[in-house]
Amino acid sequence: MLLNEQQYQHAFNLLCHPEQKSLFLLEFEQWFEQVFQLKLYDFIYDQTHDNQSRLKLILWNHDDQQKMKNGINFDEAKQQKIREQFLLLCQKHHISIKCPSIISYDTLEDEIRKRILNQVQKEIQNIHRPYIWKIKIIFDQVHVFYKTDEQCKACQQTGISQEINQKVLDIVKPLDSFHVFHDNFSCVFTSQQTLNEKYDGKMFNYMR
Repeated sequence: MLLNEQQYQHAFNLLCHPEQKSLFLLEFEQWFEQVFQLKLYDFIYDQTHDNQSRLKLILWNHDDQQKMKNGINFDEAKQQKIREQFLLLCQKHHISIKCPSIISYDTLEDEIRKRILNQVQKEIQNIHRPYIWKIKIIFDQVHVFYKTDEQCKACQQTGISQEINQKVLDIVKPLDSFHVFHDNFSCVFTSQQTLNEKYDGKMFNYMR
């Protein structure tokens, strides 16, 4: 997610208090849902580092983001429709603005999930089960490192990994008011052995 703190807080506040949405956003949101059958939560108009005007649309999750693509790239026809509608709304609301040369998308679900995990990080890292070497939270995922690949495989077969996964879900559930942890949520199970053999024992290399 590429939202800065101010942008995230603005979008999250609108999620919690939809009555605070501007008329502009309400009209943009209604149009977006009619045309693309997707929920628009917020938008940001800004400038890139090379001084290009950019319209960033805040969707819910990566599945929604994928629906704005045509193959591996974002659908240019959809982007042009968005660009035109945005300019029409600007004209209607008497906003003088440069036509956005870039249309990009960001998501809320993953950022909310990441922040919940950060709040309960210590509790998750204190989970004790056989053969665990380390539990590390990386962005919006929980990575469980067993000591060896063999132990990792055995824990999957005996249900220990499933117990850990359920324990994580039990920990985050009281904070998950927007249901960002689904029933199919899964920790990433790997091993210290894999870290050593494939990533030179360095967490930095593993996280890249």
